[in-house]
Amino acid sequence: MTLSGLFSEAVSSGRRVVLISFALLAGSLPLRSSADCLISGSSEFCAGSTNTFLAEPSITDSEFTYSWSISNNAAQAVFLGDTHSASVQVSGSTNGNFALYCTISASESSETCTTNIIVHSLTTSSLFSDQTVCSNASPFFSTQPAGGGPFTFVWRKDGELLSWATTNSITVSNVSAGDVGEYANKVRHQSKGGRGHQIGDANSGERSSAGDYRVFKL
Repeated sequence: MTLSGLFSEAVSSGRRVVLISFALLAGSLPLRSSADCLISGSSEFCAGSTNTFLAEPSITDSEFTYSWSISNNAAQAVFLGDTHSASVQVSGSTNGNFALYCTISASESSETCTTNIIVHSLTTSSLFSDQTVCSNASPFFSTQPAGGGPFTFVWRKDGELLSWATTNSITVSNVSAGDVGEYANKVRHQSKGGRGHQIGDANSGERSSAGDYRVFKL
Protein backbone atom coordinates (compact mmCIF):
# COMPACT_ATOMS: atom_id res chain seq x y z
CA MET A 1 0.00 0.00 0.00
CA THR A 2 1.27 3.50 -0.82
CA LEU A 3 1.73 6.17 1.84
CA SER A 4 -1.21 8.17 0.48
CA GLY A 5 -3.37 5.03 0.53
CA LEU A 6 -2.35 4.30 4.11
CA PHE A 7 -3.20 7.88 5.10
CA SER A 8 -6.63 7.65 3.39
CA GLU A 9 -7.40 4.36 5.11
CA ALA A 10 -6.42 5.81 8.49
CA VAL A 11 -8.67 8.83 7.98
CA SER A 12 -11.61 6.71 6.86
CA SER A 13 -11.28 4.44 9.90
CA GLY A 14 -11.12 7.35 12.34
CA ARG A 15 -7.37 7.03 13.10
CA ARG A 16 -6.16 10.29 11.55
CA VAL A 17 -5.06 11.82 14.85
CA VAL A 18 -3.04 8.73 15.76
CA LEU A 19 -1.21 8.71 12.42
CA ILE A 20 -0.39 12.43 12.52
CA SER A 21 0.84 12.12 16.12
CA PHE A 22 3.14 9.27 15.06
CA ALA A 23 4.56 11.41 12.23
CA LEU A 24 5.30 14.25 14.62
CA LEU A 25 6.97 11.87 17.04
CA ALA A 26 9.17 10.41 14.28
CA GLY A 27 10.32 13.91 13.33
CA SER A 28 11.56 14.55 16.87
CA LEU A 29 13.52 11.29 17.34
CA PRO A 30 17.18 11.76 18.35
CA LEU A 31 20.03 11.26 15.89
CA ARG A 32 21.12 7.71 15.24
CA SER A 33 23.95 6.65 17.53
CA SER A 34 26.60 4.00 16.86
CA ALA A 35 30.02 3.03 18.15
CA ASP A 36 31.80 2.58 14.83
CA CYS A 37 33.99 5.67 15.02
CA LEU A 38 37.61 5.32 16.08
CA ILE A 39 39.94 7.28 18.36
CA SER A 40 43.58 6.91 17.35
CA GLY A 41 46.56 7.80 19.52
CA SER A 42 48.81 6.27 22.14
CA SER A 43 47.02 4.02 24.62
CA GLU A 44 49.84 4.53 27.16
CA PHE A 45 52.03 7.52 27.96
CA CYS A 46 54.03 9.10 30.77
CA ALA A 47 52.65 11.63 33.23
CA GLY A 48 53.36 15.21 32.21
CA SER A 49 53.67 14.50 28.49
CA THR A 50 51.33 16.00 25.87
CA ASN A 51 49.54 13.54 23.59
CA THR A 52 47.38 14.04 20.52
CA PHE A 53 44.29 11.95 19.77
CA LEU A 54 42.28 11.92 16.53
CA ALA A 55 38.63 10.93 16.09
CA GLU A 56 37.79 9.25 12.78
CA PRO A 57 34.06 9.02 11.89
CA SER A 58 32.54 5.98 10.22
CA ILE A 59 29.54 7.94 8.92
CA THR A 60 29.63 9.92 5.68
CA ASP A 61 28.80 13.59 5.56
CA SER A 62 30.24 16.88 4.33
CA GLU A 63 30.44 18.43 7.80
CA PHE A 64 30.99 17.12 11.31
CA THR A 65 30.98 18.57 14.80
CA TYR A 66 33.08 17.05 17.58
CA SER A 67 32.70 17.03 21.34
CA TRP A 68 35.39 15.46 23.58
CA SER A 69 35.12 14.48 27.23
CA ILE A 70 37.02 12.56 29.94
CA SER A 71 35.65 10.25 32.62
CA ASN A 72 36.89 7.79 35.27
CA ASN A 73 39.84 10.13 35.57
CA ALA A 74 42.24 8.54 38.08
CA ALA A 75 45.18 9.96 36.10
CA GLN A 76 43.96 13.57 36.56
CA ALA A 77 44.07 14.04 32.79
CA VAL A 78 43.22 17.46 31.32
CA PHE A 79 42.59 18.83 27.84
CA LEU A 80 45.06 21.30 26.42
CA GLY A 81 43.19 23.64 24.08
CA ASP A 82 40.14 23.10 21.87
CA THR A 83 37.79 20.16 22.51
CA HIS A 84 35.51 20.69 19.49
CA SER A 85 37.71 19.64 16.57
CA ALA A 86 38.72 16.28 15.09
CA SER A 87 41.89 16.14 17.19
CA VAL A 88 42.54 16.96 20.82
CA GLN A 89 45.57 17.22 23.09
CA VAL A 90 45.59 15.57 26.51
CA SER A 91 48.06 15.49 29.39
CA GLY A 92 47.95 13.21 32.45
CA SER A 93 49.17 14.47 35.81
CA THR A 94 49.81 11.20 37.64
CA ASN A 95 49.85 7.46 37.10
CA GLY A 96 46.44 5.89 36.60
CA ASN A 97 43.75 5.37 33.96
CA PHE A 98 41.11 7.49 32.27
CA ALA A 99 38.47 7.07 29.56
CA LEU A 100 38.51 9.42 26.58
CA TYR A 101 35.24 10.00 24.69
CA CYS A 102 34.37 11.75 21.45
CA THR A 103 30.87 12.33 20.04
CA ILE A 104 30.80 13.03 16.31
CA SER A 105 27.61 14.59 14.91
CA ALA A 106 26.55 15.04 11.31
CA SER A 107 23.39 16.35 9.67
CA GLU A 108 21.36 13.16 10.14
CA SER A 109 23.39 10.93 12.41
CA SER A 110 25.84 10.81 15.31
CA GLU A 111 28.18 8.33 16.93
CA THR A 112 30.24 8.15 20.10
CA CYS A 113 33.51 6.30 20.52
CA THR A 114 35.76 5.80 23.51
CA THR A 115 39.22 4.52 24.40
CA ASN A 116 40.89 3.74 27.70
CA ILE A 117 44.28 5.33 28.39
CA ILE A 118 46.99 4.29 30.87
CA VAL A 119 49.28 6.98 32.32
CA HIS A 120 52.59 5.85 33.82
CA SER A 121 54.56 7.63 36.51
CA LEU A 122 57.73 9.40 35.39
CA THR A 123 60.82 7.29 34.96
CA THR A 124 63.82 8.65 36.85
CA SER A 125 67.20 7.25 37.90
CA SER A 126 69.76 8.00 40.57
CA LEU A 127 72.79 10.16 39.78
CA PHE A 128 76.34 8.92 39.32
CA SER A 129 79.55 10.20 40.88
CA ASP A 130 82.79 10.59 38.94
CA GLN A 131 85.55 8.15 39.88
CA THR A 132 89.31 8.35 39.74
CA VAL A 133 90.89 4.90 39.89
CA CYS A 134 94.26 3.27 39.44
CA SER A 135 95.20 1.13 36.45
CA ASN A 136 93.92 -2.47 36.55
CA ALA A 137 91.16 -1.53 38.99
CA SER A 138 87.55 -2.53 38.22
CA PRO A 139 85.22 0.38 39.07
CA PHE A 140 81.52 -0.40 39.47
CA PHE A 141 78.67 1.96 38.57
CA SER A 142 74.94 1.45 39.07
CA THR A 143 71.74 3.43 38.86
CA GLN A 144 68.40 2.79 40.55
CA PRO A 145 65.33 3.55 38.41
CA ALA A 146 62.04 4.76 39.86
CA GLY A 147 58.62 4.76 38.24
CA GLY A 148 56.56 2.11 36.50
CA GLY A 149 58.60 -0.85 35.20
CA PRO A 150 59.72 -2.95 33.46
CA PHE A 151 62.85 -0.98 32.50
CA THR A 152 65.52 -1.26 29.85
CA PHE A 153 68.98 0.31 30.09
CA VAL A 154 71.28 1.86 27.50
CA TRP A 155 74.93 2.64 28.28
CA ARG A 156 77.36 4.69 26.19
CA LYS A 157 81.02 5.70 26.44
CA ASP A 158 81.89 9.00 24.79
CA GLY A 159 78.67 8.68 22.79
CA GLU A 160 79.36 5.15 21.54
CA LEU A 161 76.90 2.38 22.45
CA LEU A 162 78.16 -0.28 24.88
CA SER A 163 76.17 -3.20 23.49
CA TRP A 164 77.25 -5.52 26.31
CA ALA A 165 75.80 -3.26 29.01
CA THR A 166 72.06 -3.95 29.33
CA THR A 167 71.34 -3.84 33.08
CA ASN A 168 71.24 -1.09 35.70
CA SER A 169 74.96 -1.45 36.47
CA ILE A 170 78.33 -1.89 34.77
CA THR A 171 81.80 -2.89 35.84
CA VAL A 172 84.76 -1.60 33.84
CA SER A 173 87.25 -4.40 34.39
CA ASN A 174 91.02 -3.89 34.58
CA VAL A 175 90.87 -0.28 33.45
CA SER A 176 93.59 1.21 31.30
CA ALA A 177 94.11 4.55 29.54
CA GLY A 178 91.68 3.45 26.80
CA ASP A 179 88.83 3.14 29.30
CA VAL A 180 89.05 6.76 30.45
CA GLY A 181 86.10 8.82 29.22
CA GLU A 182 82.52 9.94 29.81
CA TYR A 183 80.02 7.18 30.49
CA ALA A 184 76.28 7.71 30.21
CA ASN A 185 73.20 5.70 31.09
CA LYS A 186 69.60 6.02 29.88
CA VAL A 187 66.64 4.29 31.55
CA ARG A 188 63.49 3.52 29.58
CA HIS A 189 60.13 2.28 30.78
CA GLN A 190 58.90 -0.42 28.41
CA SER A 191 55.12 -0.47 27.92
CA LYS A 192 52.77 -2.63 25.85
CA GLY A 193 53.49 -2.84 22.17
CA GLY A 194 57.15 -1.90 22.68
CA ARG A 195 56.50 1.78 23.24
CA GLY A 196 59.14 3.32 25.49
CA HIS A 197 59.10 6.26 27.85
CA GLN A 198 62.55 7.35 28.75
CA ILE A 199 64.97 9.70 30.38
CA GLY A 200 66.56 12.04 27.88
CA ASP A 201 67.19 12.08 24.14
CA ALA A 202 64.12 14.13 23.30
CA ASN A 203 65.11 14.21 19.61
CA SER A 204 64.90 10.44 19.19
CA GLY A 205 61.20 10.49 18.31
CA GLU A 206 60.20 9.02 21.67
CA ARG A 207 58.72 10.87 24.59
CA SER A 208 61.19 12.26 27.12
CA SER A 209 59.90 11.80 30.65
CA ALA A 210 62.53 13.81 32.53
CA GLY A 211 66.14 14.92 32.59
CA ASP A 212 68.89 13.63 30.32
CA TYR A 213 71.47 10.90 30.19
CA ARG A 214 73.01 10.22 33.59
CA VAL A 215 76.71 10.93 33.00
CA PHE A 216 79.87 10.16 34.95
CA LYS A 217 83.55 10.41 34.13
CA LEU A 218 86.17 7.81 34.71
